[in-house]
Amino acid sequence: MDIVGKRINRDLNEVFARLKPIHNGLDTVFGFSNPLPTSLESVFPNAVDESPNASSGVLDDCVEWVRNSIAWIVRFTAFDQSCVLTISLKQHMTQEAWERGFATGQWYFNLNDGQADDFWGMSCVRINSVSASVVGDELAGFWKASIRPPISGAYKRLSGEKVVVEQPDVPTLFLGRVGSRKPLQYADFTGRSSFKNFSPLGQWKVTLGALSTQGEARQKVRDLELDIEVIYQDAIKDNI
Repeated sequence: MDIVGKRINRDLNEVFARLKPIHNGLDTVFGFSNPLPTSLESVFPNAVDESPNASSGVLDDCVEWVRNSIAWIVRFTAFDQSCVLTISLKQHMTQEAWERGFATGQWYFNLNDGQADDFWGMSCVRINSVSASVVGDELAGFWKASIRPPISGAYKRLSGEKVVVEQPDVPTLFLGRVGSRKPLQYADFTGRSSFKNFSPLGQWKVTLGALSTQGEARQKVRDLELDIEVIYQDAIKDNI
């Protein structure tokens, strides 16, 4: 195979390799069942130095599959909504667990979608970004903090079906300017690429540094609040 043919085939292989995770994501998160072309089985996975059989029509089949998927997701996301939910760590754990966390600066808490929980009435909830702030009396300076969304999460589809997913690749996000809320100071929302579309349902981990930039000890913090920007759809009515 000449060098141009190898380059074309490499591009095709990279396309083929992306189709399977895209298919899995559409099915898991949104409940969109669109089976991959059967012709794809003959070339997936495919060695770089091998060429797909042009007569099989595999490329045309994949183009058709991608166009159908794009049309569906565009129609689906037209009903997307977004909001920022403020989560109090202290209210999501026992007083004992809250006080115990000051020793290590680590807290674990769970977010759910039950009737009395934070994401009630929402479906297909996905994280878009996260921010954090501390609550206390005249706290000075800024703390460093880290936030890790659930490693094991869940998605509730518009149909009401709940699917448990493992998301071990979810990263830990570091925030370097966690302070008290101030009217003229905008919160630092981060994670718009690294957290995007991960599920917020499950166990979170948050850490807070021992001292602020002004030497304030974390023991003076009365609560730690997360602002979680999410994308979701109304769980009450199926729009599709």
